[in-house]
Formats: sequence, structure tokens, C-alpha cells
Amino acid sequence: MLASTEMDGELARLNCPVLVIGGSFDRVRVPALAEATAKSIPGARYSELRTGHYMSVQTPELISDCIAEFLKTVDA
Repeated sequence: MLASTEMDGELARLNCPVLVIGGSFDRVRVPALAEATAKSIPGARYSELRTGHYMSVQTPELISDCIAEFLKTVDA
């Protein structure tokens, strides 16, 4: 399972804009874990949204708005 995969070394080498989204109501991957992932990626942005683990299904507009705003800030 991806959650148990050790990726810190690879994440630290990322050299592109990165957005990590945490869900306030996510009990599988709690926001603190998502935020820690963002902190391990140089220059990554962390955003915590009021949603759960299946955020793209539960709150698709919220997620798409967050991603669209991020893409605007990185000129994508």
C-alpha cells in the first residue's frame, strides 16, 4: 500500500510545483500526515480543506477550485 511506502528521499528531490491537499475530516490520512508530506518537498504548498479521504468524490468543486488556484500561482 502506498501509505506504508518510504518516499522521503524521492520527495525531497522533486523540483517542480507541488500541491499537497489534506482533508480536515480524513481519518485514513490525517491532515498532520499530509502536511508532513508537504514539508518534506522543497517549496511545496499545503492546503487543508474541509473534506474527507475521498475528497474528489465528496467535494469535487472544492478540490477543483483549490487546484485551479494553485495552477494560477505557478503559471500553469
